[in-house]
Amino acid sequence: MSRSIIAPSLAFLLSALIACGAHAQTKGTFTQDYKFTDPTTKKIAPKTMYCEKLDDAVVCGGVYK
Repeated sequence: MSRSIIAPSLAFLLSALIACGAHAQTKGTFTQDYKFTDPTTKKIAPKTMYCEKLDDAVVCGGVYK
């Protein structure tokens, strides 16, 4: 599953990722493209997150493009 979202706030991003976490629980992995504030430039930048099911948890890591 790969979708694209713009995250105007951390609360919005977390709610979107929680919804995607259910997908990872059934499919095992997913990627999520979104835009968020880059901490080094302080500008909205595209970011990709990869998540994978690990036992009964979902582990994610992301990079700015």
